Formats: sequence, structure tokens, C-alpha cells
Amino acid sequence: MIRGAKKILRSEIALKEALESQFENSTSQSTFDGPSIRKECAYCGNDRMTYVTVQTRSADEGQTVIYTCTQFSEKEIENT
Repeated sequence: MIRGAKKILRSEIALKEALESQFENSTSQSTFDGPSIRKECAYCGNDRMTYVTVQTRSADEGQTVIYTCTQFSEKEIENT
């Protein structure tokens, strides 16, 4: 049981790092395309962020939401 949990944790950490590196330096205008919501950026306090959703885990689990601050392009990743 513990071995399986450790394997899942390593997979989740690797996925998070891969997603962060993929979206980390994306500062092009396309960063701001897509839906916009009122969500406070943890980095700068800006109250507007855009988001995209991706299915990074199995189909019976929730999706991953990647929020982008419209002011400084900081990324926040949330597994829902």
C-alpha cells in the first residue's frame, strides 16, 4: 500500500514539475487568450486571471486548471 502511494506521489510531483516548466516562461500574447475570471493572484494580488483546463490524470479523476495572471504572467496550477 505505501509503495503504491509513494509511486503515485512521485508521478504527481513529476507531472507538476513538467507542467510548470512547460508554462513557466510563456509570456506571449496568447497567454492572455481564453476565458478570464476574477481570481486573486497569489504572486501579485491582481484580481484577474485567465485559465485553461487539461486532462493530465486518468479519465475518472478531475482535470488540471492552469491559471495565468494577466498582469505578470505568473502561473498557478490546481488539480480539481
